[in-house]
Amino acid sequence: MEEKNLNAGHRKRMRDKFLKGYEESFFNHELLEIFLFYCIPVANTNRLAHDLIKSFGGISEVFNADKEELLKINGISDKTAEKIVYIKNFIGRYGESTKKDSEFFNFDKIAEYYVNYFRNVKAEIFLFVSIDPGYEIFNKVSVPVNMLTERKISLNDIAKWLIKKNMHHIVIGINHMNGIIVPTSTDYNMVQFFSKNLKVLDIIVEDCFICSDSRAFSMRKNGMRFNDGF
Repeated sequence: MEEKNLNAGHRKRMRDKFLKGYEESFFNHELLEIFLFYCIPVANTNRLAHDLIKSFGGISEVFNADKEELLKINGISDKTAEKIVYIKNFIGRYGESTKKDSEFFNFDKIAEYYVNYFRNVKAEIFLFVSIDPGYEIFNKVSVPVNMLTERKISLNDIAKWLIKKNMHHIVIGINHMNGIIVPTSTDYNMVQFFSKNLKVLDIIVEDCFICSDSRAFSMRKNGMRFNDGF
């Protein structure tokens, strides 16, 4: 009974310290220990956390371990192993869901790039760019709008250029010569056409910027969802 009370007091102190914002002062085994509080009601999870890290090499390796490997550790039950595996999958899914919004988008930076690019362009063009995780433009393909509307360049041509340059997450820029940055029905239809047809080639249209007179309008930022249609 005394050991149980001591364990409960230790757990409360650890939780209180964590919830007060001192998580950065914790060692990896202590963070793992706190996680195990919620898996194992009564046990010395400090020792178990040490055993897990020692066996697998680190906290990330623990959460990347297979259930069968986790069950080899003394003190890890079937339910605890399942929870560890669940956390790994949950974190992976969370990372995927945030990646699209955070990794590929810095609206202001991309808008600035397009505004500067189009500043001295005297014809309406589609500018396809691909961006890296640091929001840097690492490749681009420009296509005169009239070449598309007059069918002198096909979607297949554009797709070949994009694939050749390894451009799979792209943003489209369109410059308007009339000073208006509101997208036209033609803009909508063309971007939707690109999004639908390039998707089958694993090329994702992430956004389209309409630019004119040093201003830019982001379709995505204003509610357009290309892959679901307009």
